[in-house]
Amino acid sequence: MQVMSESKPIPVRLSDDVLERLEKAAEKIGVETRAAVIKLCLTSFLDYYEKHGYEDLKPAWEKIRKEMDGRYSARDPEILKAAVPKGEYTSSRRKR
Repeated sequence: MQVMSESKPIPVRLSDDVLERLEKAAEKIGVETRAAVIKLCLTSFLDYYEKHGYEDLKPAWEKIRKEMDGRYSARDPEILKAAVPKGEYTSSRRKR
């Protein structure tokens, strides 16, 4: 069995809020470091991605990415169209 050595660190800047959330998650799930939580998240994401592909990612990573960089809007026509299946639209108006 081949043992892989740790690679060089990847510099990622995280806000204090994210660091605090990572710390809480590490304590809650019983791992020693925030880095362990990050590795767990990345490994889970990559395992799922490699098995199922980008289109089948759960949670909706595309929506999350758009929300994070400010491009997502709940009023986005594509989001609204996907949220209400064809033929299931209901109006608040009463039918006469």
